[in-house]
Amino acid sequence: MRGIYTILKLLDAENRFILSAADAAQKFRRARYRDKIMKKYGLGSRAFVAGVLAAGLLLVPLLSHGESVPRFSEIKDVIEKKVSFFSHMAPIIASANKVVRQEREMLHIVLPAFQRGVTSHSQRGIVSVLAVKYEVPFSDYPSLFTVESLLRRVDEVPVSLALAQAAIETGWGSSRFAQQHKNYFGLWCFTPGCGVVPKQRNPILSHEVANFPSIADGTAAYLHVLNTRNLLKPFRSARAELRHKQHPLDGEILAPGLINYSAGANTYVNKVKTIIRRNQLKRHDQPAPTS
Repeated sequence: MRGIYTILKLLDAENRFILSAADAAQKFRRARYRDKIMKKYGLGSRAFVAGVLAAGLLLVPLLSHGESVPRFSEIKDVIEKKVSFFSHMAPIIASANKVVRQEREMLHIVLPAFQRGVTSHSQRGIVSVLAVKYEVPFSDYPSLFTVESLLRRVDEVPVSLALAQAAIETGWGSSRFAQQHKNYFGLWCFTPGCGVVPKQRNPILSHEVANFPSIADGTAAYLHVLNTRNLLKPFRSARAELRHKQHPLDGEILAPGLINYSAGANTYVNKVKTIIRRNQLKRHDQPAPTS
């Protein structure tokens, strides 16, 4: 598993998967331990490149880093600020969701083969790539359990929910972390120098507020946090239950799953739900496939 992670890290120095499929394949071919890793995991070189390419096409963010961001802090009219904020953020969130949706569709394509127990090298390669990205461990080969575990993680976040959280975390886009560091979701990092130290950080704490090249990068990281962190398992379980019942994803219904997202706990959850209701944010949620 560690070897495959080393190869995939070559996609981007910060593990953001932003290279084109062609660049990913080129870097993969230069990987020092390629043959050894491929043999260990039963993945032929060509087959694994096919998996990287198939999944890599889905992992490339759909927005460039050359974003033009409104100066939300200079907009004094509350309604105008809200409209501007939602209009700017909704397409970015939807675009990040589209990447995840395509990854999920890929999993559904290979799922029948894993259910039959007869899989190709490329199918295992695709699942391996996504398992590394979404931090789903497996031993020698990805299995049906790997795919089923991924389907609980590789899924969308309602735009309404993300908009409400972004509004709370940034004061409608006016915070310095949003303006200067493209961090719209209050994401922390824990490696010295990975971000910016909060001015009022408790001396015994070591976290920093993460810095991102673009809002698109920060949004993709936010989705990844909701889809991978153990503390947010309640959110993923509630989302999986909606999928099981073939109900559309609903931000207000899923909000309680954010109980561990903030120290505010239930107060934070209630604030998210209130913002969704008062601003009629569910209008931003497109009916998603229920599978």
